[in-house]
Amino acid sequence: MTEDNKHSNGKLKLFLTVAMIIVLVLAIAYVFDQGETPSNSSDKTLTKSLDAESTENGASYGNTDNLTKDITESSEAIDPTELNEPNESTMPIINDPLENEFRLITHKKTSLGIMSWDDQISIPDILGDHQTEIVETIGQGGDTFEGSKLKTIEYEGLTVILLSPKDNGKTYYVMRMDITNNLYETYRGIKVGDSFQRLENTYPEIEQVETGDTLQDTYRFTDHSYRYIEFIIVDDLVAFIEIGMELQ
Repeated sequence: MTEDNKHSNGKLKLFLTVAMIIVLVLAIAYVFDQGETPSNSSDKTLTKSLDAESTENGASYGNTDNLTKDITESSEAIDPTELNEPNESTMPIINDPLENEFRLITHKKTSLGIMSWDDQISIPDILGDHQTEIVETIGQGGDTFEGSKLKTIEYEGLTVILLSPKDNGKTYYVMRMDITNNLYETYRGIKVGDSFQRLENTYPEIEQVETGDTLQDTYRFTDHSYRYIEFIIVDDLVAFIEIGMELQ
């Protein structure tokens, strides 16, 4: 082999070696590039997903346009004048589960309860026109109620007695209601003329009161404090109903 041939073969081997090295380097670079691409793609997908979720919730964390709009619309929906107009929701609520038990129900389905003040309700609207009205002052012997005023209002089949404390004298609260006909009934629906059996079924809590009267029986329903309902029974029928409060 001549010197020229040997020299040519050496160049060829060097060229092939360099070419193989370049191919190997490119292959390694390609493999690393493919390994990083899914991660970058995943990061972009995650970012896009978070952006979409923020948009669905109304705005991104830095964008308060939608929130401001919602607050503005809510404020515009409220009529300020309505806040000053009395309605059922602004009326005082009596937190007393037994309060209704001591109410009188009229045939017009209006009602009047014990401890109702006449400056907070309209008794004529509830009971209609009265027949007579008497006002008197409690004199000596009235204990702590001496000097207080009593107002007695008479209706057909009904007497309503109201009390005004001695340090007041202007407004009255309902102290007692006496029922003698069937135009009025208790909250549970008992009225004059109902049978004693119906009374017992409706008020199983009633207890007999010993009065010594042999012509009539008296039964009482009470809240075990100061309010009560008394039923007088004559010939197994309700003849009289008294809804009242004990003066203490």
